[in-house]
Amino acid sequence: MSSRSTPSFCHPGYRYFPSGQKTVASVRATANNKLLPSFNAPILKVMLIILTLALQCHPRDALAGDKTYILSYSPVSLFHELVRDRVKEAYQRAGLDVQFIPLPNKRSLLSADNGDVDGDVGRIASIESSFPNLRRVDAKLIDLHGAAYTTRTEIRSYDKGLLDHYRIGYVLGVRWAEDLMKGREATKARDYKGLFDLLKENRVDIVLATTASADAVIKQNTTSDLPIRKLAPLIFSEPIYHYLNKKNSAIIPRLEQAIREINRHPPLIFYTGAPSPQRDIVQARLREACRRIDQTCEVRFTGSSQRALVLAGNQGDGDAFRIGTIKTMEPKATDNLLLVPESILQVQFNVYTTGAPFPVNGWESLAGLRNGLRVGVKILEQKIPGNRTILPDSDRLFKMLAENRLDTVVEHGDVAEYTLYKLRLPNIRKLVPPLASFPGYVLIQKKHHQLVQPLADSLAAMKADGSFDRLKTEILNRYSSQTW
Repeated sequence: MSSRSTPSFCHPGYRYFPSGQKTVASVRATANNKLLPSFNAPILKVMLIILTLALQCHPRDALAGDKTYILSYSPVSLFHELVRDRVKEAYQRAGLDVQFIPLPNKRSLLSADNGDVDGDVGRIASIESSFPNLRRVDAKLIDLHGAAYTTRTEIRSYDKGLLDHYRIGYVLGVRWAEDLMKGREATKARDYKGLFDLLKENRVDIVLATTASADAVIKQNTTSDLPIRKLAPLIFSEPIYHYLNKKNSAIIPRLEQAIREINRHPPLIFYTGAPSPQRDIVQARLREACRRIDQTCEVRFTGSSQRALVLAGNQGDGDAFRIGTIKTMEPKATDNLLLVPESILQVQFNVYTTGAPFPVNGWESLAGLRNGLRVGVKILEQKIPGNRTILPDSDRLFKMLAENRLDTVVEHGDVAEYTLYKLRLPNIRKLVPPLASFPGYVLIQKKHHQLVQPLADSLAAMKADGSFDRLKTEILNRYSSQTW
């Protein structure tokens, strides 16, 4: 049996706009609710002039202080994404609207200094001498730690003398690494994956990297013949501050107060690799569950379910949702995590195809087919047979399906409907019944063991009073009413 996949929360002329997945091409101009087009650096000023004129055309909104502040960040660094999320929380607490655009590391700073954007999400204080138009929000966001990594067994610890005797690599635009290597030869990579590829391929001996970004890359890598080691002691450790162009100096006191409040009562940090709308629903429910027990939380999107699990067990406070058998499936990755015994989401995976419908009677229904699935969805990785294509996102999988390069794609129903509508792929059918359906649960670090039962009780109370279902309905309705 099959059914044409038509999103229940969309209608012609509307598209779902996922929070937390904004790119340069998707920064929204608040005044006229239009998306800014894809751009390069010379066009940025023109875009922001248009945004300013749009605000001037709505004087009532401008007088109300409804400006949307546009901040840049570097997408090649997980650390910069963590800083971005902290800045987002600060703006929300300060009652300010904010949007983020990804730019290369140096261009991000230059754009903020020139006033092309309103600011850069976060930098070390030493940048002030080189960018005179930037003003520091003088409340620490987070600490940045830098370290040296190597595969060479004879290097036991870090010493500055190593920089003169070994081949060194770092990511272009990382200021502390550039300062350290000034006057020395080095190989520069565009991002951290590329940097550690240089190390694995023996094209450099040591890489200099921000620990948060580096450790995540290393833990996702299982193909290197030689283990990658972080050398002690740390090379660099400095606080990170948010920077604004001087034209926005008036909001600095509000942001400083908001950041200090966050630092006094830091939120629980949960990670997820789940795409929209799953992550938006989970985020809303988890925030409400935390609020009811006098806690606050942030749900951070990592782009990869595997990456989320690694971060949850090491430097965050938990994983926003996983299937109940995850601790059996991934005992090592979840050793530091406890399961909250009340579900936060019902996970339902369906099979999608462009071919003739066929009966879905369990995993073996897919035997002998070219099947596509998202990386990091552990139960799919373990159970789906046949010739498998595993990719980070559903967009590419459904495009391959539309091009007849795959026979099926297996995806969560809400995620698939959003993706198909976004990509305008009406000729892909959903097979019924679902391939699998099971509850998803929050995982929280053992250091928060006292919160396990209160969170479970909070989620149960939400189900009883109707807010659990209401939050999902509100999210789907909100996104269905936004134009692209």
